[in-house]
Amino acid sequence: MTQQEKQTAEKLRCTSEYIKAAESFAKYAHKEWVEENADERALLMCCIDRTTPDGTGMMNIATGDKDLITAAVMQMMEDENLGEVFRKARIVSETCSDMSENIRSTRNRLRTFYGLAVLSVFWTLCIIGFQIAGVANWITTVSNLLLMTYIGLMVGREIAERRRMLKRMISAAHRDHEERLKHRMATFFGEMMRRAQMDDDDDDE
Repeated sequence: MTQQEKQTAEKLRCTSEYIKAAESFAKYAHKEWVEENADERALLMCCIDRTTPDGTGMMNIATGDKDLITAAVMQMMEDENLGEVFRKARIVSETCSDMSENIRSTRNRLRTFYGLAVLSVFWTLCIIGFQIAGVANWITTVSNLLLMTYIGLMVGREIAERRRMLKRMISAAHRDHEERLKHRMATFFGEMMRRAQMDDDDDDE
């Protein structure tokens, strides 16, 4: 879920009776049991409602001692059923984050090699200019030109390799984005069909 989708889901929680009831209980529990014993008690709640007319509503609440919440989450991660949920969420999150970081790093490295290529061309022209001006001898000029040719070949090979890597990573990122989009569309149409079925059932009654 993107940040924008998360914000939208949180805004839609006011349209869900289920989420409003859960939020009311959380406020009551905080006032009655947690507030005066915040060092010894904690409450962690997550509610999601896909039956809201305008989309998916969501509410997250964490109140009380943060260390207790952390310990509870660790136990949930070790649970056979809940642990699978955390593992899937972690894999998706790390995959997206790592892919973005790798693309950004590769682009930065590519810019560096482009700069080295420009510097190599500039210094090669300077070497030729020094020879034409008569301030350098042929041995120095030839040896420096051979060195710059070698450096140019190495930089060119790195640029070509980085460009191929960047193209593959961007292509993979686009495929992942398309798969997530297809999943969201399938979820959306599933919700629409479910709501249509609920409306038909209400009409039949």
